[in-house]
Amino acid sequence: MGHWGFQALLRVVSFAKRAESARGAINIDDLHARLRKLDVAADSELTAIHVIRSGNMDTNLEIGPAVAVGERLRRPDFRIAKPSEPWTHVEVTRLHASNASERADTLVGKLATELMDAAGSFVIELVLWRIPSEQEIEDLVACARLESASLDPRQIEVSDLAWIVIKPCADPSVVVPTVLPKGDGPRIGRARALIGPGQPNRQVVIRMPYSDQRAEDVLNAEAKQLPKDTSGLIMVDVSGQPSVLNSWDGLAQHRFTPRQHTRVGGVILFMYAVQLTTEGLTWLPQVKLIRNPHAVIPIPAWIPETIDALRDVTKSLTGRPD
Repeated sequence: MGHWGFQALLRVVSFAKRAESARGAINIDDLHARLRKLDVAADSELTAIHVIRSGNMDTNLEIGPAVAVGERLRRPDFRIAKPSEPWTHVEVTRLHASNASERADTLVGKLATELMDAAGSFVIELVLWRIPSEQEIEDLVACARLESASLDPRQIEVSDLAWIVIKPCADPSVVVPTVLPKGDGPRIGRARALIGPGQPNRQVVIRMPYSDQRAEDVLNAEAKQLPKDTSGLIMVDVSGQPSVLNSWDGLAQHRFTPRQHTRVGGVILFMYAVQLTTEGLTWLPQVKLIRNPHAVIPIPAWIPETIDALRDVTKSLTGRPD
C-alpha cells in the first residue's frame, strides 16, 4: 500500500498536468514515445513546456523542429510562440549532481556524524566559511566537542575557517539556524538530532558554502542548438542540484557579454517539488529567469511575465520571501 500513498498520487496528478500543457503540439507523438520509454530528458522537456505554457495555452508549440543554424540543420527541443508572434526556440537540459557537490555533501555528513558522537545534551552549529583540510576537520571536531561540555550560549570564531555556535538543547526536533551575514551565498547544509529515552538529546547543524560552476559548460553546449535569427531560450532542470537556483545568477550574468552567447535571450532554472503550504502538501514550481541584456533578439515579454506569476504563486503559498 505504501506505493499508493499521497506522494504517489501527487506524482500521477503532476504528470497529468504537465501532459495537458503539451496538448495540441506539433510532433507531440515523438515526445510521448520518449516518455513511454522513461526518457529522463523527455521528462525534463515536458516539465519545461509546463512551466511556460500551462498559463499560455493559446501559444503554438512544436516539438523538435528542424531549423537551420549556420550551415547545419539543428533540432532544438521545442519552439513556442503567441499567435501572430515569431517563434522562440528552446533548449532544455537536466543538471545532475556534480562531483563537487557530492564531495561537499560527503564532507558535511562526515562532520555531522563525528560531532554527534560527543557526550552530553547540546546543540552544536558549525558554520564553515570555506572547505577545510583534513587536519582542519580533525581540529574543528575536537574543538567543538570540547566546547559542547558547557551549555552557555556562545559563538566561537575559529580563525577564517568557521563559527562554532553552542546553544542549549531545548527541543532538538526544531532546527533554528543562526542568521548569517547578508549576501553570504548558497550553502550545503545538514542537521541531525538524537531524541528519545536512554540518551541525552542533542542536535548538530552543519552549513558549508557551495556554488555550482557549470554555467559556462551548459551555455556553450545548448546555445549551439539555437538559431541566430529568432529569440532563443535555455531551460535548465535543476531538480538534481537545487543550489543552482541561488548560485547561477551571477555566474550566468558574467558570461553574457556583447561578444558571446548573444543568441541566448535568457536562462530559466526550474524544478518542481512537493512542498508544505497554507493549503497542505502541494506540487509547486521553483523557477528563476536570468535575462541576457546583450541578446540580439530578446525573449518576448510574455515569458518573463509567466515566470513572475509562477514565483508569486509559490511565494504566496509557502510564505517564503523568494
